[in-house]
Amino acid sequence: MRIAAKVELSEAQRKQLGTWATGRTIPVRLAERAKMILLAAQGKTDKEIGADLGIWRGLPRQFQTEDRSDPGGAARFRSPASAKAGSAL
Repeated sequence: MRIAAKVELSEAQRKQLGTWATGRTIPVRLAERAKMILLAAQGKTDKEIGADLGIWRGLPRQFQTEDRSDPGGAARFRSPASAKAGSAL
């Protein structure tokens, strides 16, 4: 299990990242990255950070938040190549 890169933050940096992580007017990706950095500074592993934030490697973002229990939901996310071939994901 990989440990996220060692991150040492000053108190000012920690405060700024905390503000971004909880901000309501901050772009979502900036808030997500701020949360990642704060968790890495706590010494969490990559997998723990992903689990805490509900993200993981290898899947496009739309699949991470899409309710896959919807039978017709996956059809909206077919790649052009698979749509031509007539196969689902």
